[in-house]
Amino acid sequence: MVKNVFVDTNVLTGYLLIHGKDRITRNKEDKQKLWKQYQGLVSSFKLISEILKSKDRNFKFIISPLTFSEIFNVLYEEAICKKMWDDGVPLSSWIRKKKSFKFLEDFEIKELEKDAFKLYSKNNLKIVNEFYDLKLIPKLILKYNLMTQDAILFSTANKYCKFFISRDEDFIKNPRLREDFKKIEIISPEEALRKFFKK
Repeated sequence: MVKNVFVDTNVLTGYLLIHGKDRITRNKEDKQKLWKQYQGLVSSFKLISEILKSKDRNFKFIISPLTFSEIFNVLYEEAICKKMWDDGVPLSSWIRKKKSFKFLEDFEIKELEKDAFKLYSKNNLKIVNEFYDLKLIPKLILKYNLMTQDAILFSTANKYCKFFISRDEDFIKNPRLREDFKKIEIISPEEALRKFFKK
């Protein structure tokens, strides 16, 4: 029997951020710096790479349109922060300046966008529409302190999937959530690599 596995937005963005920079990073020294800089995202990169090349049909990896729209928000946030850093904007001013910061599209963000669209069209990532469980979503927000979009994604995963892969500590380090939702197993990218790909 095929088991459905929901992939959270933060896992996909981890892959895209490393993949985009890895492609434009030429020499070995720069690649090592990149892996060090994005150490927390490496498992996401490895997991999505494995999913994209996998021929195993025992698992179906699932995303939703909301997942895809969230990706762009994260990519733009990352690009704006990088641009403020490059322009020498003091860290203490970032929150205030970020809203008024004029971000001009450049090569890097356009390439990340292309990568996101390619990822969205891959056969190994199936797209399902969000499932709005109107009893569950308020409970996830009020009892478990989840953001609205996270509650919607989890509601979708809870409806269709056996596993939910995330890097978000609101899921991974939330024992009450894990205890109350035994039907769906919440796992990190590292756990997913071991469970699905024996890595």
